[in-house]
Amino acid sequence: MSLATFPAPLLASITLYGSLALALVLIVLAVAKKSVPVWAMWLLGGLELLLLVVAVQCIRAWSGGSSPAEPVVFVCYLVACLALPPVMIVWARGEPGRWGSGAAAVALIVLAVLVIRVTQVWVGGLG
Repeated sequence: MSLATFPAPLLASITLYGSLALALVLIVLAVAKKSVPVWAMWLLGGLELLLLVVAVQCIRAWSGGSSPAEPVVFVCYLVACLALPPVMIVWARGEPGRWGSGAAAVALIVLAVLVIRVTQVWVGGLG
């Protein structure tokens, strides 16, 4: 996937790999029948902050003349990216057992896919 024209390629990559790494940790915790620890919630919050910075950089690039290949699809994916971490935190904290860790891990994998799609829709292809 060519991220050369995407406004925030480094932050998108950090978010992608960070969400996959945290998903792996949460899968291990779910298998070990552990709930989501507080430090994982802080990391989820950090991912949300990274996504907000990516969104701001995309909006700045868009207002500067660069635009996504499919604007409506891009906005939908971006809104989904921004909405998923808060929902994930509420769900994981509300499910005190292993299922909270499992649900958060699945949501983090979905987040990674959404980040990939945001970058793909901006550059106009599947990579």
